[in-house]
Amino acid sequence: MAIQTLKLEISGMTCDHCAKTIEKKVS
Repeated sequence: MAIQTLKLEISGMTCDHCAKTIEKKVS
């Protein structure tokens, strides 16, 4: 589930703020 959610966020939102949030989740 988490992986699919991350993929959706990366595909749907590529702005700096969203990217930073995704990086935190991945880390």
